[in-house]
Amino acid sequence: MSLIGTIIAFAVSVAVAVVVAAGLSTQFVLAELAALGATITMEQRISTTIHDIVGMAGLYGAIIAVGFLIAFLVAGFMARRTGSRAIVFAVAGATSIAVAIGTMMYLFEATPIAAARTPLGFGSQILAGAFGGWIFTLMTPAAD
Repeated sequence: MSLIGTIIAFAVSVAVAVVVAAGLSTQFVLAELAALGATITMEQRISTTIHDIVGMAGLYGAIIAVGFLIAFLVAGFMARRTGSRAIVFAVAGATSIAVAIGTMMYLFEATPIAAARTPLGFGSQILAGAFGGWIFTLMTPAAD
């Protein structure tokens, strides 16, 4: 695969992870508001989700991109040795999100990703990273 193709696959995997992570984060926050008695319409869910994806894309996207870059370099090395590309890259994506959120929690004693403040929400962010890693494997052929 060409370098340009790999860069495009990387950008798409980051974008997918950001959209899924931000979208899930929004739904967790809206669920908490609904649990407090707020009425949230489908239109509000959609508009809030779009707003949050756009708002989180810049900084969270950069954080995910740096994490994916490091994790995918290691994953490429590991995948050649294990033959389990999809699993290795999904674990790499998941791990990079866990490390990023863990680092933010350590540095700031809180995470700016509201959903990641609960175990289920944290898991949803990790799942978004795994999905991004898996998308990367779909878009890139295995190296010989």
